Amino acid sequence: MDTIDPRAGSRGGNTRELVGEALDTAIAAHPALAAVLAASDAVDRAIVTGDKATFLATLADDCVVNTPGNRVAGKAQIADFFERGQIDYAYYHKRIEHLEPYGPNVLVMGEETYVPRDGTSSPPTVSRRFTDLWRTDGDRWVIAIRQATIFHISPGGAD
Repeated sequence: MDTIDPRAGSRGGNTRELVGEALDTAIAAHPALAAVLAASDAVDRAIVTGDKATFLATLADDCVVNTPGNRVAGKAQIADFFERGQIDYAYYHKRIEHLEPYGPNVLVMGEETYVPRDGTSSPPTVSRRFTDLWRTDGDRWVIAIRQATIFHISPGGAD
């Protein structure tokens, strides 16, 4: 298991966890996987630090997201969600359970847990399953397709 914890001062922090020895083997065999993990870490940090430019740079211009709000959204709508504070987390943890090349792309699947900045003193903790399909855009990796489904919300103050 690999864990990072890049704390972002008062804005919050994010962590990433790789689950299973098979992922370590896959990363060693496919250098693109390490590049996608780095890009994934960057977008996760951008969410907790409020870095809209970095966040948007990790989305393909033609990306499609099936949102946890049960809507299909493109990049412009996702940018609007970010601007309105709907994508603003005090804490974010990504547990990667599946990571593999998928043709010229990379498929990442797992679970995310986050605490939104909702203006209350005791925000809820939200857990969701996710699937991201990353592809290259020039010399960088971007999210082309994303699916996220909430499966549990713990009331504020609960773990």
